[in-house]
Amino acid sequence: MIERVLLVAWTELSATLLTRAFIMMVLTPIIALMAYPLIVGPVLLLANFTETESEVISETGGPPMQVYDGTGELFEPLKARLEGTWQATLNEGDPEKSAETLYDGDAEVHLVLAPDAIKAGAYTIHTRGLMSISLGDNDLAMLEATVVDLIAEARLLEAGLSEKQLRQALKVEGTVEEVDASQANAIEIFAQFADYAVPGAVLFMMFGALSMAGQGLLTSTLEEKSTRVAEVLLGAVSPVELLTGKILGQLGVSGIFAMVWGGPGLFLLAWFGSYYVGPITVIYIGIFIGIAAVSWAAVMGGIGSAVNDLTEAQHLLAPLFMVMMMLFIPAVFAIADPDSAIIVAASLIPPSSPAVMAARLVSSVPPPHWQVWISLVTSAAFAVVLVLAAGRLFKIGLLLRGSPPNVRTLIRWVMTS
Repeated sequence: MIERVLLVAWTELSATLLTRAFIMMVLTPIIALMAYPLIVGPVLLLANFTETESEVISETGGPPMQVYDGTGELFEPLKARLEGTWQATLNEGDPEKSAETLYDGDAEVHLVLAPDAIKAGAYTIHTRGLMSISLGDNDLAMLEATVVDLIAEARLLEAGLSEKQLRQALKVEGTVEEVDASQANAIEIFAQFADYAVPGAVLFMMFGALSMAGQGLLTSTLEEKSTRVAEVLLGAVSPVELLTGKILGQLGVSGIFAMVWGGPGLFLLAWFGSYYVGPITVIYIGIFIGIAAVSWAAVMGGIGSAVNDLTEAQHLLAPLFMVMMMLFIPAVFAIADPDSAIIVAASLIPPSSPAVMAARLVSSVPPPHWQVWISLVTSAAFAVVLVLAAGRLFKIGLLLRGSPPNVRTLIRWVMTS
């Protein structure tokens, strides 16, 4: 029996490894790394070009502005300070009609300085809001800061300070220094990033492994059933042996996917992170990924044996994919709060236990060993139940022709076969 199961597993594994799709999957990370400079390079060049164009526009005057200067003394210093960033022109019109005439001209902003603006310390800026074309938040902030400084200086001069005293009182000198992070700080910063990135990499590996194992087993089962190869195979092996071998073969495929896509990144993040993912943790993660892949492959294999083509399978797959995504939601929350009561319970009770416990293993608060072992036992037991149920579907579904069964019929097959 073991020899027949291993033979089926090797046939399933070799048939998948030699496909163009799997080879492209393995080469995709290498191709992505080689193509990354070709994609990012033009983006950076375009960003630099756009920034240069923006600076040129700024140097030619910036957004246009109309100033209603009721004080008679603030327009000239305001224009001098905003030169190169704003096109400020003096408006001799009625300040009361500033808002009404804002859309009549090209000005993006109307600045209203009442005759008592210096004494009252107040001003009004009318903007076009969402209808502004060239006005940005930085432009408006610069304008407001300049107006506030001018009014404050004028009020101090009126209070009796000489211009020399004013300049001395307002003189503030500062420097901008770029400080390189020390090695300890750099490691600490990267560790904070790793606290989220490492569990995310583990979940990515598990999700990819589940997708590869489930989709591969579904496709191969449908192909063998439609070409009647399954009838020939059932003459040499039992349905349970055939299903077990196919699951083991797809488990090897999902393991290769996890190592190629997630393995290097996981080890790199863990090596530079705030903690070290030791050999025991790596073994635990591999076991949980394997258990999850076996469980999902069993479900997909059972569905593949009960339908005749992929179109019929999609009606049963849609709710299953929603269930799988819902099972990954607690695992995502485990990244942020791995020690909460709900997350601990979800890591011990299947079917969510493999994903949640895998995320907890590489989180900032790793679980105790007794919780890991409980999760292993319950997850493995649940996987065995799914394999046995899928085996019962295999006994009937592989030789079944005609209309596909509904969910109620599938449950009856599992319970009575």
